[in-house]
Amino acid sequence: MTKEILFIVLAICVSALLVFACKADKPKSDNSPLPAAGQQIEEYLKANSLSGEQTTSSGLVYLIENPGGDEKPGVKDQITIHYKGYLTDGTVFDQTKGNPRTFGLYQLIAAWQEAIPMIGRGGKIKILAPPSTAYGNNPPPRTGITPSSVLVFDIELVDF
Repeated sequence: MTKEILFIVLAICVSALLVFACKADKPKSDNSPLPAAGQQIEEYLKANSLSGEQTTSSGLVYLIENPGGDEKPGVKDQITIHYKGYLTDGTVFDQTKGNPRTFGLYQLIAAWQEAIPMIGRGGKIKILAPPSTAYGNNPPPRTGITPSSVLVFDIELVDF
């Protein structure tokens, strides 16, 4: 009878541990929106006297400076663009210099896939990409982008 009681107590303890372990807070995924990103974006907009911004359901903030032509690119299109990418402190990490670059829109970060189809040929857009629409906690190496960075892009759609 003692072995049976010990077995029951052990089973209850194991069950309790499993229940508590399943209810423990789960860590955030690499691409989950970070609360600090929204505050960082607000501070950037204020510091740069920007207004008229719009925010998508993903948390992407954008300002259309020129809507461009009526026809808009799709995610499967090859796009040719001029762009400048920088951190909210102004540190430039990438840009076109003189000649535009061509990419498959489907190959680019979610922020670009979401924002670029909002403008037509000749259009210009500024986007503030929270980590969830950019690189999250896994930025590309040797760019100067730190994990969980809000990224700012000035993009001109040349052609598609």
